Amino acid sequence: HLTVYRQSTDEYVEMDVERRMVENPTVEYEMLENKAGYILLSSFEEVSSEQFKKAVDDLTAQGMEKLIVDLRNNGGGVVQAAKDIADYLLPDGKTIVSFKGKGIDDSVYTSDDGHEVDVPIILLVNGESASASEVLTGALKDNAWATIVGEKTFGKGIAQGIFNLPDGSGLKLTTAYYYTPSGECIHKLGIEPDVTVELDESLKNKVTVTEEEDNQLQKAISILQEEKNDAEKNCFQRDVK
Repeated sequence: HLTVYRQSTDEYVEMDVERRMVENPTVEYEMLENKAGYILLSSFEEVSSEQFKKAVDDLTAQGMEKLIVDLRNNGGGVVQAAKDIADYLLPDGKTIVSFKGKGIDDSVYTSDDGHEVDVPIILLVNGESASASEVLTGALKDNAWATIVGEKTFGKGIAQGIFNLPDGSGLKLTTAYYYTPSGECIHKLGIEPDVTVELDESLKNKVTVTEEEDNQLQKAISILQEEKNDAEKNCFQRDVK
């Protein structure tokens, strides 16, 4: 039971509010033209991997033939979510990420969930794609499972741990560096895209950017279409022979 003061009317209002868990939506998705699935992943939270898997499964049921995952302005979050998403996309036996640090055992994570998404994939990234976003980007790039399009990522290749203190407070410390499957530590370096495309200057200060205006997204769509045309051409040539 709450009493709330509203300054605009100079009055107190009493209300009953239900306290419950709220699941923050971190995934938005839609089917674009030519059976191209589009997934916007705004952050990596504990619920993100399940939301992402449901999006992929729904798009697949709709006949998805290619996939664009948008990690632009995604500053990261729960690394486990990034590992789970990478595992869902990659075939089994692929290295996702490794960690090395002080006071912890070195660890290597590999894909083993028995699931893969075998369609052409593009990751859209920019200078604000950081941390867990870079775990996913590095995993798919180094395993040649996706084409990275956009701008160089932020470059946060460290992991933190929280240590509880006797008085109830806590101390957050950097405990490890993480490495992409190729063995590269991207901290303060970032990940270079396969295809560099800067966002048009006129769009950088806009609150909302339409699909048609978004030159980075349009580039991703055109790359997927070129790959499809090349694949169809190769099939035709094999049939002729």
